[in-house]
Amino acid sequence: QFFLVRYGIDLGQVFSIYLLTYTIYQIAKAQYAWLSACITSHFTTSIEISDWDLLFNHLLDWASTHSMTTHGRNLKAVTYDPSSTNRIPTDSNDEDEPADENDGASGLFNFRGWYNSNPILYKPNFSSNYFIHNGQCFHWSMDQRPSMCGEGKDQFIVIRCFGRSAKPIKDLLYAVRRHTTIRGQSTTQVYRSSRSGTGDVQWLRQSIRPSRPMSTVSLVQQQKKRVIRDMNNYLKMSTWYAERGIPYRRGYLFHGPPGTGKTSLSFALAGLFGLSIYCVLLGQTDLTECDLATLFESLPQRCIVLLEDIDITGIHKRGKELISTSNSGEGFDSEAVLLRSMGANPHHNFRQTPKSPISLSSLLNIIDGAASHEGRLLIMTTNTLDNLDSALIRPGRVDLQVGFTLATNDQILDIYKRMYSQCDSVIGRQHVSEEATLPSNPQKQASINADGPEYSANRTSMDTMAQEFASKIPPDSLSPAEIQGYLLERKFDPGRALREIVGWQERRLSSKQ
Repeated sequence: QFFLVRYGIDLGQVFSIYLLTYTIYQIAKAQYAWLSACITSHFTTSIEISDWDLLFNHLLDWASTHSMTTHGRNLKAVTYDPSSTNRIPTDSNDEDEPADENDGASGLFNFRGWYNSNPILYKPNFSSNYFIHNGQCFHWSMDQRPSMCGEGKDQFIVIRCFGRSAKPIKDLLYAVRRHTTIRGQSTTQVYRSSRSGTGDVQWLRQSIRPSRPMSTVSLVQQQKKRVIRDMNNYLKMSTWYAERGIPYRRGYLFHGPPGTGKTSLSFALAGLFGLSIYCVLLGQTDLTECDLATLFESLPQRCIVLLEDIDITGIHKRGKELISTSNSGEGFDSEAVLLRSMGANPHHNFRQTPKSPISLSSLLNIIDGAASHEGRLLIMTTNTLDNLDSALIRPGRVDLQVGFTLATNDQILDIYKRMYSQCDSVIGRQHVSEEATLPSNPQKQASINADGPEYSANRTSMDTMAQEFASKIPPDSLSPAEIQGYLLERKFDPGRALREIVGWQERRLSSKQ
């Protein structure tokens, strides 16, 4: 009565209108849910993709370039994702970057400018979106649910379209896979073992890196051709193996001193044949035999399994303690650095190898036992061949052994030529001394150390310099990685590399004695 007399508002009438509106809303909501469920159940087709499948990441990478993430309302921003195909390194982050953004006033590289020039990557979040592909309307739904294996949650994507045929969705998934394949033609995907929230071991895509050209691997050409021919014949002849009752597996052992290119050849082969690399770190203390078997069972049909430095993982020769040799002064190896960042320590210097939780018999059974996986390529690397048990490297488990040596005269020649192969475009420019860095802006370039060395070597003079450089290093004295590391410090100055090589290699050799 107070509101009616004072304000002319009948609260009973207001309350009745509210109840009526709320009732209509709930009825409409229930009818919409029923109608939506009815249409979804009878007039649409769907396909679900779980997060453990490779296609899950392919879909996320594809969606980040699609209009659904351009006009979407519920997105996830990613500033750095090394496992995304949209983060494939290119030359655009090198010296062709705008100098004003990436160079400071002194011409030195400025990380803030480089960081600000990188676009932010947007991916779908846990939400629903409609999108158009090739004139067909699709519904994208990404969600998560409690894991069936224990604690944690599993993510999944459901793609739905109108009609009673799944062909439009299948065509979309094929298009997504083609998109990923095209973007990844010149890249190599690296996977490592990881534990999910439930404690289960699984493969996790660690990174996507540019494929390494085979020409950059320092190995005798006959050895390269032998490995490539053998691997190519294996990959093309699955039916031939089946018809003759031969297990469709192939094993390789790369052995030699540290820094000679064993891991580099593995990555180059993966890039050459378009295969992904699955790194198994047998030295992990939390990796059990059951975990290792699970990892091998979940390998894709075609891949390279890399067992890095099998001699220092603790799986040693029966009846003998494995004593590793010192690897000091081994040089630079980018692939070994990558594996080290994933938890391995391939060049660790220690006296006695700790015992591995993986027994030799279990490893042998997983590699080629009755239930072992077929279709994969197994590559094992070792610094000391004598420390390996003969059962591990017998024919059938290791089908081809490749020996690596310290740098020969031809290898030194190739390394020098490869380092300075772009002389016309790189060496012909002005380069600054170690006190400053070359900016790409010509105006800044003129103001910084105009007295730096300048070379305009043609092919003939470069061949002569390479021959002279190789003649100053005794064959089989230094590893290719050591020589490459030396040249990297002088990557813009072949003349300086030639002048200083004698003193450097003498100091290097004396430090090893």
